[in-house]
Amino acid sequence: MSESLRQTILKLLSEQDTYISGQELSERLGVSRTAIWKHISALKEKGYEIESIPNKGYRLLNTPNRLIPEEILRNLKTTTLGKKIVFFEEIDSTNTQAKESALDYPEGTIFLAEAQTKGRGRLGRSWSSIPGKGIWCSVLLKPSLDPTFAGQFPLLTAVAIAETFHNLGVDAKIKWPNDLLVDGKKICGILTEMGAELDRINYLVIGFGINVKHKLEDFPKEIRTIATSLEMVLKKEVDRVQLLCDILLKLEKYYFQLLKEGFEPIRKLWKEYTCTLGHEVKISRFNELPLFGKALDLNPDGSLLFELPDGQIINVHSGEIGLQ
Repeated sequence: MSESLRQTILKLLSEQDTYISGQELSERLGVSRTAIWKHISALKEKGYEIESIPNKGYRLLNTPNRLIPEEILRNLKTTTLGKKIVFFEEIDSTNTQAKESALDYPEGTIFLAEAQTKGRGRLGRSWSSIPGKGIWCSVLLKPSLDPTFAGQFPLLTAVAIAETFHNLGVDAKIKWPNDLLVDGKKICGILTEMGAELDRINYLVIGFGINVKHKLEDFPKEIRTIATSLEMVLKKEVDRVQLLCDILLKLEKYYFQLLKEGFEPIRKLWKEYTCTLGHEVKISRFNELPLFGKALDLNPDGSLLFELPDGQIINVHSGEIGLQ
């Protein structure tokens, strides 16, 4: 069945409150009434509540609260990001899937899952991704840039998500380089991975996991004191489809701005949202001794300008920040 035809039927049903007859849908779309009936049946199987009355037609009553492509495409206002969606009910990791098939899909494709069995964050840490509670999404980008620019993209993504949260009334802060915290508790993690040659990026996969509908008991016991969700903060229901569409719209805006104007406008916004700069911190690094000192500034390449206890100033390009 044509996904675009099903999408058009859904659009027509959602645009009016009255019934649309099968005959009218058939004539407007140029297909048989049998084809219309099959598409309506397929939509019902995906969770759409569609009333069917003889001699009246079809009427959309409710949409499913799921991150299915039909709902995202119906609400999405981007020009590139999310126009192609690869959806899984359950998968090991959306980042893994995006990397494995990056060369087969166009820029802007998103890989989305209702649940991940091997969700992961930076430094190989696992990320709890239980069904129906969060947004587990990876965005495929193919910028014509040198690999040295790759470090700017997780910062850009953090700005897009932080700004979306602020529009909801959530005072999210960015912990360098790209964790989002609310009241000191983690609400979103970002993992960027890359395929590249010496002088060019072949693809970037920007994965983000957002805790949206979790209650405290949904988190593993070991992270209940350090994790939170949007609904725990706002104390009201959050529409995951609209949230994802809003994030993709902002991410696309800042992505194109970076390509056109460079990183400086994004850097300024990142500094407005961060909780890292000006604070004494500990930086844990893979296979290296931790660093203690003060986070001074964000460099134009996305690295952290850092002051050691002896006054020496260094640039830190990676690590896990612990606020003191």
